[in-house]
Amino acid sequence: MEQLLLNLIKNAIEAMPEGGSLSIKTYLKHPNACIQIADSGVGISEENKEKIGTPFFTTRKEGTGLGLSICDKIINAHQGSLDIYSEGPGKGTVATIQIPHTPPFVSAR
Repeated sequence: MEQLLLNLIKNAIEAMPEGGSLSIKTYLKHPNACIQIADSGVGISEENKEKIGTPFFTTRKEGTGLGLSICDKIINAHQGSLDIYSEGPGKGTVATIQIPHTPPFVSAR
């Protein structure tokens, strides 16, 4: 999970070369624990939305294009989901992670 968060936060920061806003929000949406990472960066074009997560796909000069495909593998190993949303170029991006949440065990005495 640490690698998943690092990849998503790194992507958000790199999407804002002139600076911007990055927010991280956590919440419960029964039966899932959710983490939402939002940036005010360059956003994602319609053309690129369907390519997101494809191994070796990147829009950057530097990079391997493996970050989001690795994120997909990590989230699948946790039986969760990863949704990437952008209204389009210049509108930022929101990545939402959902993983099954099991409340802590409380013993009855």
